[in-house]
Amino acid sequence: MSIYTMAPAVDGATIDFAISKHLVADLQAILPLRQWTHVVLQGQGLNSGDLAVYVNGVLCPLSAGAPAGGCGWTLTNTVSGVIYPENLSTLKHFRLYNRLLSGAEIAANAAVLCLGLSPAYDSVLNGALSYWGRYNLPTGGAAGSTVEMQFTSVYPSHTLATSYGYQSLNGITQQRTPDAGVSSYYGGLRV
Repeated sequence: MSIYTMAPAVDGATIDFAISKHLVADLQAILPLRQWTHVVLQGQGLNSGDLAVYVNGVLCPLSAGAPAGGCGWTLTNTVSGVIYPENLSTLKHFRLYNRLLSGAEIAANAAVLCLGLSPAYDSVLNGALSYWGRYNLPTGGAAGSTVEMQFTSVYPSHTLATSYGYQSLNGITQQRTPDAGVSSYYGGLRV
C-alpha cells in the first residue's frame, strides 16, 4: 500500500506527488483470502506515525524495508479539469471513522458477510462513523448487475471429515460426520 502526498510544484502550474508512506503487510497467516476481503488501515495520521493493517479482522505484521512499488498511473489535464486515474471496480464499501477502532471491533466487522457493521458494535460504531460510501451499485430498480453481483465459485474448506456410503445407483445410503453422527438414507430420504 502506498500513500502519496500532493503539493503544488514550484512552477505553480503542476502538482508534485511524493510518496509519504509505503506499507507491505505479511498475509501468510490469513491465506487463503475470502471472496470479499475486508481491509482496515488505521493510525494517528496517514502521512506520519505508525499505521496498522488489518485484513479480514486479523492484524497483519508489516514487512520492514520493503521496496516501494512503481507509480503505475498518471494524471491527465484537460480543458474541463484534471482526470484522476481510478479503478474502483473491486471496491464495495469505504468507511472513515473519527477514532481508532479496537481489534475486537475490526474483527467483528470483518465477520459480517454483507459488509455491514457488526450488530455487537452497531450503536457504538454508528456514532464514530464519519463517512460510509458504497461503490459499484446496480442502477436504480435493477435486480442486480455484473458489477454489483457476480458468481464466483467458492467452496469452503471442510475441517470436519465426512464419509459417505453409496448404493449401486450412486445414491447415498449412509453419512458419518463428527458433529451429527451417523445418518441413514433410503431412496433419498433420511431414515
